[in-house]
Amino acid sequence: MGVVTWGIVKIEEIPTLTKTFFIPAGRLEDIIEPLYKILRRRVGYECLLINNMNLATILTERWAEQFDGLRASLPPWTAIVVIGALKRRPEERIAYQEEFLRDMMSDEFPKLELLTTMPGVAAAERGLPEMLRKPWPKNRIYWKHAYKGGCQDLTFMTTLDRVERFIPVVTEIANRYQYPPTDIGCYIQPVQNGHACQLQFNFYYNPDDEADSKKIRGLYAEAAGAVLDKGAYFTRPYGVVADMVYRKYGDYTSVLKRLKKLFDPNAILSPGNLCF
Repeated sequence: MGVVTWGIVKIEEIPTLTKTFFIPAGRLEDIIEPLYKILRRRVGYECLLINNMNLATILTERWAEQFDGLRASLPPWTAIVVIGALKRRPEERIAYQEEFLRDMMSDEFPKLELLTTMPGVAAAERGLPEMLRKPWPKNRIYWKHAYKGGCQDLTFMTTLDRVERFIPVVTEIANRYQYPPTDIGCYIQPVQNGHACQLQFNFYYNPDDEADSKKIRGLYAEAAGAVLDKGAYFTRPYGVVADMVYRKYGDYTSVLKRLKKLFDPNAILSPGNLCF
């Protein structure tokens, strides 16, 4: 709820030159500290961490013949870092950022690789920067809907060093619902130069199958409650998550109700959408 009286629009120039790097890892914990180092130095225009399920879903173009093999060939986790430069001396800017990345990885994290191509994925390093900056193309099925037709996202805020605590919680609940943990997508987007991150779990399902849809609704609700108990911060609570958040944080809920009554005494604005 808010009253907007003025705003600021930030316009960012499109880089004239970019270069993409991949840091594959078998374990999530191995890649968290390198990401912190990169983000604190403000290197790169884009930086994200993604598991093999989501990366394969994004990169697959020929589903019947490509997806299973691609997912099996990808590492469990991949950090994607895109460095870029504007009009003034772009080659020099790319060079010193690349030098920092290579020196840091070789000196402090010698067990990890810094790659400029993804093995088994042709030209991913050229296509990903465009994919990250533009809407999904209209002539392709949206990547979250390409696998089974539907996708339920569980999204919340946390910090990079706390991400590991949520994965076994969600995996355990998925097992109870007989949902394959290997089918769970995971996307981690650092924000504020690594001070926090958005963590998203993706549950793929067939929306035309009522039994499958019902299972996902139950899985989602239980997983949301479990991660909330573990410290997940929901900045945009909706549906069953909103009910959980408002019940758990009574003081927050009472403040919202007072504000609602102040700005909308007749309760005519979106009734039923704000904790009551």
